[in-house]
Amino acid sequence: MFSVYPSVKMSAADLDQAFREAVTSNGPDGGWTIKNDERVKYVGKLEVSKGEDTSLKVTMEDYPEAGMSALKYYTIQSCTPPPPPRSRSA
Repeated sequence: MFSVYPSVKMSAADLDQAFREAVTSNGPDGGWTIKNDERVKYVGKLEVSKGEDTSLKVTMEDYPEAGMSALKYYTIQSCTPPPPPRSRSA
């Protein structure tokens, strides 16, 4: 999916910049729209989407004592509930 410099120590500000460049670029991993950005000083939750069918929830965390930050994401999938059971006729 995204390649945001895995296993490289970077500040939350640097991670934010790398993430934005990766997801909003015209490259093969780009074309995403950032929405519902609830972060404060680069830390917190946001949602990115690509088209109407694909969305990701993203969490950015900062660990300044270690000189690094973390990005976690998961997909949001919609599913159709199963049909109700059929009633039996006597």
